[in-house]
Amino acid sequence: MKYFRPSSKGGYPVRVHHLILMQELLGKMPKKVSLAGKKSHKYFDGRGCMRNVISFNFMKLRDVLIYKFNWEAGDAHEFAEFLLPMLRFDKTQRATAAECLRHPWLSSLDEEQEEEDSDEEMEVDSDPDGSLDSENLSSEEDERDTTEEEEELEEDALEEDKQVKYLVESLSYKETD
Repeated sequence: MKYFRPSSKGGYPVRVHHLILMQELLGKMPKKVSLAGKKSHKYFDGRGCMRNVISFNFMKLRDVLIYKFNWEAGDAHEFAEFLLPMLRFDKTQRATAAECLRHPWLSSLDEEQEEEDSDEEMEVDSDPDGSLDSENLSSEEDERDTTEEEEELEEDALEEDKQVKYLVESLSYKETD
């Protein structure tokens, strides 16, 4: 079972296979959605059912994440709860960006990040010889690293410019022959 990768391997054209995968993951497409497109008649009959598709292999997103992508059950459930409202067929029922930003799944990620940051701060604070103390870390080193990176990028850009110029000159030379 290949989810998230429509192909023509199953005997269906890629676009039909994509519609099949969407419905296998999200459930049957509502009639008002399936018949709303300019080319709906190519893929759906008058009842909103897919043409020439005998059966579907329905599977919940949570299960796809667990069995295909080896996610932990709890993580898969939480992520599916976050993602599914954005994937609703009817665009008027889809989650807005603001709703997504308030979703508990994102909040839990923020909390995990805060815990990691707190753990890192504790490691620095527990540095016995003070070698990681912010006063001992030189901002000059950071500035030097940044300057070196900028110089390298500038050199790379100049080198690329030279190569492009050489190619253009080579092509111009060949055209005049």
